[in-house]
This record gives sequence, structure tokens and C-alpha cells, in this order.
Amino acid sequence: MKKPIRILATLGAIAVGFAFTMPFQAHKKQITIVLDAAHGGKDFGSGHGSFYEKQIAAAVSDRIRGLSDDVEIVFHETRPDDTFVSLEDRVNVINEVKPDLVLSLHTNYERNGEKSGMDFYISDKSSTYEKSKQYADGLSAAFASKQFKTEVKTAPFWVLKKSEAPTVMIEMGYLSNEADRSYLTTEAGQDAIATTVATFIKTLK
Repeated sequence: MKKPIRILATLGAIAVGFAFTMPFQAHKKQITIVLDAAHGGKDFGSGHGSFYEKQIAAAVSDRIRGLSDDVEIVFHETRPDDTFVSLEDRVNVINEVKPDLVLSLHTNYERNGEKSGMDFYISDKSSTYEKSKQYADGLSAAFASKQFKTEVKTAPFWVLKKSEAPTVMIEMGYLSNEADRSYLTTEAGQDAIATTVATFIKTLK
């Protein structure tokens, strides 16, 4: 997997400098998506060998944007480069943008390497719990149809419970599991994840 080349940006530019705004046609519904790539900078997240969560999350985020050719889908990122961004600052960006959906991209890890599959987390402490659950169920079903093992769970994670928009954390698989690692760390596997997400996003229009 090639590591994405990124240019460091100041934190003050996060909220305004990375909106990928596209032309608006009045007869269509415009939707806004925030992609929240996990970790970044000094925070590598989970890892196995030379593969790290922050790189995989960023790569999938880039692919999701790259696969979307719909001019009515507007993307923002909480981390547009390999910079550490605190949970509080991520939430601040989300709540300023006021998107239709937030997708927080992560990879998982556990010591014995047996666990595998995708987990879709939402918070029952969130004001948008019902809508978040609807989106999580839809994403889970979309990946299950592609033969991924999936499960929807609740957790009191900061970004999930503090975001004022519907938010789903996608644990895309376990880096500690050989089968999961085979798709998480390859361009073909990352493309498969990104394509499924991009296709789901189109259904929201």
C-alpha cells in the first residue's frame, strides 16, 4: 500500500480550508458528508508491521471522495492531511459544517488475532441516535451483501455522542486478523470498502 503524500495544514484552516464544494443544481437534493479519518500525525492508531490505522483511514477517505462523481454530494474532512486533530476539534468542525452524515473511519485490533469483521458504532447518548442507527443499519447491510461480516453496536465514543449530526463510526476490520488485513492494506481492498460507502451515500439523495 502506498502511503498518501500529504501537506501539513494549520488547525485553524480545518473548518474552512478543506470543503470540496461542487456546483448546485436546484432540481436535485444536495447532501453534505463529513469524512473523519481516525488518528493522524503523532497518533498512529492501531498497527501491524508497517501498516497503521491513520494511513488506512486516510487512504479510504481519499478513495471515497475520488469515487464520487455526483456534483450534489459535498465532502468535508476533519483531517485533510497527516496532522493530529483532537476529538474536540473534530467535533467542532462537524458541528460547524452541520452535515447530513458523518462517517468516522477506523481499523480495529485485538491481541489473539481471532476477531474479524466490520463494526458500525453509534451512540445512544446522541440527539441523532435514530437517524444514526438508520444509517448504520444501511451501511451494515450494504457490506453484508458484499460478504463482509458486520455488526451494529452502541458506544459512548466522544465523536459519536457530541456530534450534532447523524454519525457512524466504521471499524473497517481488524489489522490483527490475517483475513481482514488482506483487504485493509491493499488498494483493491480499500477500493472495495470505498466503493460500497460511496454507493451507499448516493442512496441518501
